[in-house]
Amino acid sequence: MTPTERNESRLPWITATVVGLSVAAFVIGFDPSFEFRLVPHTIVSPLSVFTCHLAHYSPSHLVWSLGAFALLGAVCESRDRVRFFLCLITSAIAIPVALSVLQPALHRYRGISGIDSALFFLLAVSVVRTEAPTRPLLARAAIVLMAAFVAKMLFEQLTQSAVFANSAAANFVPAPIAHITGAFIGTALAMTDSMRRYRPSPIL
Repeated sequence: MTPTERNESRLPWITATVVGLSVAAFVIGFDPSFEFRLVPHTIVSPLSVFTCHLAHYSPSHLVWSLGAFALLGAVCESRDRVRFFLCLITSAIAIPVALSVLQPALHRYRGISGIDSALFFLLAVSVVRTEAPTRPLLARAAIVLMAAFVAKMLFEQLTQSAVFANSAAANFVPAPIAHITGAFIGTALAMTDSMRRYRPSPIL
């Protein structure tokens, strides 16, 4: 593989595609069928399991959630595209299912912040596991950020208010279960045996 081909293979095109679709959905206008909605014990639209992550409640919600996804997605995809894709698909499916079981009173869900959580823990745990011997300061920083993220999730769970996006102004209820589910998925993928044998590209 030539240097040009290697650089092209590391371009985060999946991340860019998701960002583009989310921005387009917001600019064109929200289609109610996009959001994940629950009538008691019934998922209204199976396709919304995927499309709900592209929909957002407000410009603030879009900027915070999609901005984090763009950054985390670009880094994770450049390090290991296969593992990034697994994290993206698994969390996209698992988050709405977890919400329907653990937070059925939510009724509707939009946003990519749950997937952000999955990617954050995929990256942070991977950094701790692979970089601790040679870059201990980076590994320690990842641990501190994970602790801060856990504190954020606990705060949102206890207060039912978002830390960054203004949930009250946008008239939506935060879904900390989505973030907790994403965190478990990202951590699990980062802890698998294949990650122990594989050292990702030195990005970050």
